[in-house]
Amino acid sequence: MRRHDRDEALVGFARWVYDRAVECGYDLDSPRGGGRSQLAADAGMSASAVGRLLKAETMPDLDSMIGLARALDVDVREILIRSGKLTEEDLPLNPRHPTGTRVSSDDQILTPEEAVTRVGVKDARVREMAAWMLRKQLNEESVPGGQGDLLGGDAGG
Repeated sequence: MRRHDRDEALVGFARWVYDRAVECGYDLDSPRGGGRSQLAADAGMSASAVGRLLKAETMPDLDSMIGLARALDVDVREILIRSGKLTEEDLPLNPRHPTGTRVSSDDQILTPEEAVTRVGVKDARVREMAAWMLRKQLNEESVPGGQGDLLGGDAGG
C-alpha cells in the first residue's frame, strides 16, 4: 500500500471512529466534556492515543482496535475492515464456516491465526490472545488451552 493510500485509509478510519463514537454518546467536541477520556477508558487506550487517532496521526494497534470495537459496540471484523488492515474478502461473513472465514471461491479457510498473521502481529503472546479473541468473536465453542492458559496461569479455579 502506498503512503498516500495509507494516509487516506487513516483519515477515513479516524472519521468513522469519530462518527461512531458520537453515535454511541461520547461527547468528543466539548473540550471539557470528557468524551475522549471516557472513550479511551472504555477502549483500554490512553487519552493521547485516542487523540492521535481522532487527528488521523496514528493507526491503533490490534489490542487497541479490539478495545475500540468493544467501546463502539461493533464487531472486531468491522474495525479491521474499516481500518484497512483487512478487506471484506479477507473476512467475509460466511455462516457455513463459523470457526473460519472463506477467502476464495475454492473454499479455503482463513483461520483466526492466519487473520492475525495477515494483520502483521509479531509478538507471540499478542498473536495468541488476538487469535483467541477472534475465535471468541466467531463463537467458536472450544478454545485450545483454555482461558487460564491464555492469560498466563490458572484463571482462578
